[in-house]
Amino acid sequence: MNNDADHAIELQLGGKDVTSNMMKLNGSVNRSTGSQISGAIRREPLAHGIKVRNVKFVDPD
Repeated sequence: MNNDADHAIELQLGGKDVTSNMMKLNGSVNRSTGSQISGAIRREPLAHGIKVRNVKFVDPD
């Protein structure tokens, strides 16, 4: 298994680029979830000052 260092709270969701915000995540999962979050933000941009608290990923049916 190939792991990446990943931000626990994504930078694109307001997370900080600090060691305490890092976790180990499977590399392909990391790249996939990052692009999914980016796509969701492009489809539904956040208003200024709004922060996302939780993101839930589920298996498609």
